[in-house]
Amino acid sequence: MAYENLLPVVSVMYSEAKKSGGVFTLDNFIPDVAQKLELSHGDEINSRRLAWFLFAALLGRLERLSKTNNGALTAGAKIWCLLAEDAHFLKRLLPSNVVWRSDEKVWFDLTQSDQKILEWTVNIAMPPMFAEHDAVGNFAQTHGFFVSPFKNRIGFMP
Repeated sequence: MAYENLLPVVSVMYSEAKKSGGVFTLDNFIPDVAQKLELSHGDEINSRRLAWFLFAALLGRLERLSKTNNGALTAGAKIWCLLAEDAHFLKRLLPSNVVWRSDEKVWFDLTQSDQKILEWTVNIAMPPMFAEHDAVGNFAQTHGFFVSPFKNRIGFMP
């Protein structure tokens, strides 16, 4: 959930910084979110939301590191397989979830079967660089589906 919403957020922040002559990367975003998380003590909804955004930003940083580091690439592929394995829980968790607004939940079609949600996570949500890793191919084979990563993501990890 947080990762799907992180992509448009960081893309906008990157574009706005660029317009004003500044620089924005996840390396700027991560400590900012961590600091806001610390300050949100006592606000359960906001602290949970910030914690998820921090986790998503760290996934984004892992994606960026994976471009030049095979160990990070393998770790990222395995982490995404774990996320895909549990993606079906969104069907029960999202409808009554108060951390995310309705417009942030639109990425997920909760009427799909558990299998289709798993496939969506690998083929649409998972960054293509991870989806093309052998670990993901093995995961897909074990779970009985074909990997065909979506190449046209909304946003990017600066």
